Amino acid sequence: DDCATNPDFCKYNRVYMKYCDGNSFSGNRAEPLVVKGLDGKDKPLYFRGKRIIDAVLETLMNKYGLSTAENVLLTGCSAGGLATYLHTDYVRESLIGLGVTLKRYKSAPISGFFLLHKTVDGKDVYPEEMQEIFKLANSTAGVNRYCAAAMAGSDKMWMCNFAQFAYYYTKAPIFPLNSAFDSWQAGCIFGARLVPGFPDKQQDVENGKCNVAPGYEDCLADPEKCNATQVSAVNRYITDFDTIMSKGGSFTKAGNGAFVHSCYTHCEAQSASWNTIKVGGVSM
Repeated sequence: DDCATNPDFCKYNRVYMKYCDGNSFSGNRAEPLVVKGLDGKDKPLYFRGKRIIDAVLETLMNKYGLSTAENVLLTGCSAGGLATYLHTDYVRESLIGLGVTLKRYKSAPISGFFLLHKTVDGKDVYPEEMQEIFKLANSTAGVNRYCAAAMAGSDKMWMCNFAQFAYYYTKAPIFPLNSAFDSWQAGCIFGARLVPGFPDKQQDVENGKCNVAPGYEDCLADPEKCNATQVSAVNRYITDFDTIMSKGGSFTKAGNGAFVHSCYTHCEAQSASWNTIKVGGVSM
C-alpha cells in the first residue's frame, strides 16, 4: 500500500482467499472422504476447493462491490501460485458470466510453476503425489477446462493439475514470476522421496520427504555447497525449467511475459526482495 514503491496497485482493494482443499482450489468431490486418523478415529476430508472459488466470488459480488470492478489482478504464491495457473481463465470467465464489465484482467502467479519432473536420481516422486491428489480430490472439473478438453479420453488428465499444462492452455493474459531453481522445488521435487506406505498405508501426516536424495542433501539445501557434478545436475533442472516454460502456448502470446531468475528463493515476490532481484538490470 506504499504508493512510492508500488504506484500501480497501492490503492487496489485486495482479497485473500484460503483454499483449504489440499489441491489449489481444484477439488470437487461431492462427499467427504472418511479416513482413519492417527488417533484411530474416523476423519472426514473435504475436497471442494472449486466450490470455494464460486462461493467467494458470489460473496464478493453481493456484498463487497466486485460487481463494479473494472481492473482485476489474480495472483498467489506457492500452492496459491499453482491455483492462479489452474484458475486464471475460470475466474475471468466467471466474472464475465456474472456481469462484471472488465476493462483489464490479468494474472501473475508467483512461485507456483512446479515441474512435472523426476528427482535428481530419476524417480517419479512428485508426479506420483500429484496424480494421487488429483484422483483423491476429484479435480477433473477443477483444472483449466481447455487443458481438460485436450486431455479428454486419455489417461493424462491428471497432468492438467500441473502449472506447465494449465499455463500452456491459458487464454487470459498471464505473467509468471518464478525462480528456475526454486528452493521448494529443489528439495521437494528434485530431491524428494515418497513417504513410506504412500499413498494409503503411511503412518504419518507428511506430504512427502523433502531433500533426502542420497548425496544431495547439503547441495539442495544450499547450492553454494554443491560440487561440480551436482552443479551440472542443478543446471540441467534450470535448463529444463526454462525449456518447459517457454515452449509455446501462453508464453509466446503477444502481451504476455515472465520474470524468471535463478536465485535460490521461494515466494520472493511477496517479500522485501521483490524489487531487488534483477535479470539484465531489470527488476520485478
